[in-house]
Amino acid sequence: MIKLHLINPLLNRRLKHKNYAITGYLEASNIHYQMVDKDPDWIVIHPLFGNYLMNDKSVLDNLSDDNIQRLKQGRSYLLIWYPYETEHYGHPNVRRQIESCLEHAGIKNKCCFLVTGNLNATYKSYTYKNAEKIQSKQDNVFYDYVIKVYPDWIDPDASLEQKQNKPLPDNFDLRKIQNILTREPLQDSYEQVQSVPLLFFDWQLNNFLNERNEMNQLQTTITYKNSKSKAYMCLNGKDKHTRRYLLDRLPLDQGHVSYVCYDGKDPYVRSKTDVPIILDQERQDIRRNDRWMNPEIYHDAYINIVTEAFPDKEIDCFITEKTFKPMLQLQPFMIQGNRYTLKRLREAGYETFPELWDESYDELETWQERTDAMVEQLHSFCTLSTHDQLAKCKRVMSKLLHNQEMVFNTSRELTRSAHLADILRAFSSGG
Repeated sequence: MIKLHLINPLLNRRLKHKNYAITGYLEASNIHYQMVDKDPDWIVIHPLFGNYLMNDKSVLDNLSDDNIQRLKQGRSYLLIWYPYETEHYGHPNVRRQIESCLEHAGIKNKCCFLVTGNLNATYKSYTYKNAEKIQSKQDNVFYDYVIKVYPDWIDPDASLEQKQNKPLPDNFDLRKIQNILTREPLQDSYEQVQSVPLLFFDWQLNNFLNERNEMNQLQTTITYKNSKSKAYMCLNGKDKHTRRYLLDRLPLDQGHVSYVCYDGKDPYVRSKTDVPIILDQERQDIRRNDRWMNPEIYHDAYINIVTEAFPDKEIDCFITEKTFKPMLQLQPFMIQGNRYTLKRLREAGYETFPELWDESYDELETWQERTDAMVEQLHSFCTLSTHDQLAKCKRVMSKLLHNQEMVFNTSRELTRSAHLADILRAFSSGG
């Protein structure tokens, strides 16, 4: 049982969506926890917006003296729950803001984990499967870890043959060795804040729609509309230079395209296309519910052009609800995203569509190159007759149904939270 202490839990009511809180995700992932005020394993902060920690460097002052000491002594760990794409919205970025908070509180040791939507984050658990591989070798490396967990089991200087011939302790638990292997990278790291990757938005979107009883907006094989008026759709809420770059290159007459600029127009961005472009939702509509998928739009376009949050952050990879909406709507998709976004999706078990168009754009080094190559594939698709566009979509219907089912079932897919669950357990006293 993992013991959690939330800093300012009442502030969680201000989160953009209720299920952005850590507790909802833990419950859905069958990660058992207990809320405590004393002796927590983890002290949790929910940043409310990009500059939240910069505006409140004293956030840790809300902790008791005992909990501050626990952080300083490595008996508790700090968990920044921020598994979204907003890591770069603040200036400086979230990692630098966290370090400022730790410095303000006088905490110098490596005690902090940032759960982030950046799938290129490096801190991952040592999997149970790999721990089993170590055990199967029955060599000195494995037995050294056994002795670390069970120091009374055998003399450390015993020969390998003696160790192999001696039965393992009656209470032997391989997960305890897995915990050590998961903790070891922290000891070797030079960074005070460790970033843990989490694919979050497939679960969040599905959970959100279920809680609001809005699953009826989704396209199914029964409601699938064969005759669609547009080849593609591309919906945009926030004004960004990467999206304007794409907008200027889209065949606008062939698609359902919106560009709402719900935070206003960026004065530093220039483009040939006049914005905003209002299709079905005004600024206030998106602010009220940016998860809404208008069936009149989604059911009337064969494919979806996704504009992800930060395609220009070349060393990162963020995959948000924008990518999972077309999956729920049985639409093939192209993504203006980070390098290897499609590869990351396939690694997570989702299907992409190399049989419909050339997906090598995903491998190009810069976001401009990826965008240009993707647009070239889109233009080719748009030159097809509606009959051929439909035929292509029907050709991959099994993949579309697979993706939809994957999003439906993320709350029951334990492997989706495996790294997080392993890390929480490995650094918990009850782990």
